[in-house]
Amino acid sequence: MKKFFIILVVTITLAFGLSFIQNQWLSNSTFINTKSGIFSIISLPNKLISDLGKGISGSVASFFHLKEVERTNHELNLKLDALEVKLAQFRSLEQDNYQLRNELRYRTKALYNLKAIGAEVVARSMDTWFSSVVIDKGWKDGVDTDYAVVNSEGLVGRIIESGEHFSKVMLIQNQNSNVSAVLGRTQDKGIIQGRGNNTLMLKYIPNNSELAKGDLVYTSGMSIVFAKGILIGQVSNIVKKKYDYLQYVEVAPAVNFAKLDKVWVVAVADRSKIPEFKDEAKATENKALTSSANVIL
Repeated sequence: MKKFFIILVVTITLAFGLSFIQNQWLSNSTFINTKSGIFSIISLPNKLISDLGKGISGSVASFFHLKEVERTNHELNLKLDALEVKLAQFRSLEQDNYQLRNELRYRTKALYNLKAIGAEVVARSMDTWFSSVVIDKGWKDGVDTDYAVVNSEGLVGRIIESGEHFSKVMLIQNQNSNVSAVLGRTQDKGIIQGRGNNTLMLKYIPNNSELAKGDLVYTSGMSIVFAKGILIGQVSNIVKKKYDYLQYVEVAPAVNFAKLDKVWVVAVADRSKIPEFKDEAKATENKALTSSANVIL
């Protein structure tokens, strides 16, 4: 910048000097005949200075234009970020709305003859991820121990502790969980036991039972806790050994426990008369799954 300033000052000084000489020479008649050539030589620095000035002016204008473009771009990026946040919020609300409508439809059709208390999962421990959750309803809301817990997908578990406003639910994945079950297609009965992970074990199924992957498993109703006909899951793996009396059967839970959020606590006043659980909304779907199990899996 210092060098540029010095060059500029020198150039301007020379221009003024040459202009002065030009005026002096042009006033002398001796040089009238050669004035055209001299004027061309003298006017060269003026042209250079003019061009230099225009270049500097253009550079300054370009600099401020770029700064304006940068500012506008920054503002547009901020607006874009805000719109993306709003879009994410809208999608979340849309998903919540869909889930609520689905649960309400399920409550109306599947739980119409049962006293069901809506609740939300509010706590879950990392070391007991597959064992239990805490819901936001307690005995003041009508929740008692050994009440069944379900959602629109199927069986979740049962209440094992009931506080004033919160209750603890033992999930069917818990290793201490045992549920009397029946296979929808073959009507074989057994016990669903949790394994502490995302699979269940169906026990006490004879080796000669013709099970198939995809067979649906329901609660059998042989319990004072669970009504009959609640979907538990579907058979995912079968191992038969020639000389074993029982076969090894794994069941994939119907409930997506990783996304467990809203549940229903099924309260029954007289536990000796638990009504049959009728999920009309899933009847057609379950029938289709059962009939196509041998083809798909």
